[in-house]
Amino acid sequence: MTKLDLESDQFMQLLTDALRSGPGSPAWREALSRVRQDESTDGSRGQATAEEYRQLLGAREHLEAGRPYREIRAGAGFTRKVIEAISEEAQRPSGSGPSAAAIMALLAGLAALGAIVLISCLLLWSSPAKEKATPNLQETSFTHEISTTTFNGTRPAGWNAIGSAAATFDGAFAPADQTLDNGYHGCGLVTSQPFLPGQATAIDVQLRMPGKLDDVITQVFVTDDPSFTADRGISRHELVLSLSHLSDHGHTAMRQQVVLPDGSFPPVQVDNSKKVHDNRLLRIGFDADTVLVDSAGQRLYTGPHQLSANRPLYVGVRFLCRGNVETQNSPAVVSITISQ
Repeated sequence: MTKLDLESDQFMQLLTDALRSGPGSPAWREALSRVRQDESTDGSRGQATAEEYRQLLGAREHLEAGRPYREIRAGAGFTRKVIEAISEEAQRPSGSGPSAAAIMALLAGLAALGAIVLISCLLLWSSPAKEKATPNLQETSFTHEISTTTFNGTRPAGWNAIGSAAATFDGAFAPADQTLDNGYHGCGLVTSQPFLPGQATAIDVQLRMPGKLDDVITQVFVTDDPSFTADRGISRHELVLSLSHLSDHGHTAMRQQVVLPDGSFPPVQVDNSKKVHDNRLLRIGFDADTVLVDSAGQRLYTGPHQLSANRPLYVGVRFLCRGNVETQNSPAVVSITISQ
């Protein structure tokens, strides 16, 4: 028989292919046949070498049989199959739907975008520019004068009359001489043009107080309802600064009170004034949601004004009178200034 060179490159290639292909494969059968047919001229070395290869083949059989020791390696054609699978994935029709990897990439991108948007919103909300865009009403100076109204005998332009009581405009706005019943009747003025909601606005009323007081209540108001009652000239939803006098054991004092649109009376921040016979400046300043109320330079109230943030606002002043009214003994409005 032909001598088999067990160390030749040709046989080593054959044995390598046999070990990769495994028992039962054509390469395995050919290698096994070549080993069995090997006859060496020196006998011992050839048989020993053939026996070594038989042991190798036996080890390979044990590995295939699932022995505890097992080595995992790519067989012939593994690389080719991987490349073919990648090519099939790239050529897959669009109608078959996106791959799992594409879906995961899309979700990761959306999550990153959401995080960027959230961080941007938080930075914008807490930025100094945002805080500067909404100044505190108490820091507003109201330096832009819209109008200043004085009185020269007739009702001034830009104001509508409200209430059923008679009024005079002779140098000041005040109740006229008249006799009324014991129920209150109003005479007042309200702006004919409204103010936009949210615009910081102030109404300043210069009030003159007589030496002797009739039973007259003075009110400065802001309302979001331009419908007024015929007798008192009161709207259904308004914020009011009300001044009246109280007599107690022969002493007369001024009572100052703030009335909110819901009818509540918040406590004023100063004591009621004991000075009755003085002139004073009354102010109501407001913006989108807050109001400040001052009397004679003292802050009476600041807080939510409860007026509509969407409806236009009107400002005005009125007197509530009853009984025998005399102009000379009644409070009088010398001027009204509106500023922003």
